[in-house]
Amino acid sequence: MKPTPIINIKKTPSLVLIFHYLELIIKSRLSIELTQEILIVPELELDHNSSHLATFIKERELQKEDIVLLLLTLVPQLEPSFLNRILSEFLPNGGEFPEFGGVKGKNHRGILPTGETFLYILYGNDIEGRIAGMEFLDKQSKLIKNKDIIIERLLSTEPEMSGRLILDEECYAKVTTGKVMKPQLSQDFPASLITTEMEWDDLILKKNTLSEVKEIETWLDHNETLMNDWNM
Repeated sequence: MKPTPIINIKKTPSLVLIFHYLELIIKSRLSIELTQEILIVPELELDHNSSHLATFIKERELQKEDIVLLLLTLVPQLEPSFLNRILSEFLPNGGEFPEFGGVKGKNHRGILPTGETFLYILYGNDIEGRIAGMEFLDKQSKLIKNKDIIIERLLSTEPEMSGRLILDEECYAKVTTGKVMKPQLSQDFPASLITTEMEWDDLILKKNTLSEVKEIETWLDHNETLMNDWNM
């Protein structure tokens, strides 16, 4: 698997505005839970934001929970110190903070967010809210349904929400470059791209096989509508 390139969001103003929204949401939660102060978070404004990330959010019509989930999952790749920096403002002396979730990677030095991180940021220590958050991830999240984001599966002895949030490589390419990444030949994708000057009419197959190929062609043309507009 190719290493995922890191993009510096500080050099991209449109992205800075979006991730500033996530930062305010996290600080608002920490302020409520740790200092009992309320920090007002303005609505995320994307009408004049030209970034690929903003375009993705608008095209998918993502609601707040999915936006937070997506930004949180992107953070380790775009600004590895993001979560550590915010936490250090509220916990200058360091120490354990299990409520926030997150794990350390083998090479990544920052916090890798988990399902617990998502639940804490949006619902804090409100048990009913956290249950509603898990229900959202299980049944409502467009990103989870479409497998743009998965929650890492752990041993059965570990809580489900303690798994890392993992972003699909194709989704990462789309929200950062606007391009659809072509899968590479691997054990996970045992096929490679070929080109030809022939047309579909030159393809000779059995009737049933040709029908299946046509179904794939239809899916490629209309999968966005089926998955996102028709929720299939």
